[in-house]
Amino acid sequence: MKAGRVLGWAAALAALGGVFALYLQPAMMVALSDLVWACFN
Repeated sequence: MKAGRVLGWAAALAALGGVFALYLQPAMMVALSDLVWACFN
């Protein structure tokens, strides 16, 4: 595989890992649910 392709996969996996880490924080989940709730208020 080319270096650019490997770098792209590494960046994608890092982004997914970061999003997964945010979901493990309760305060982030409360903030996200408040944002979703505000859309329908």
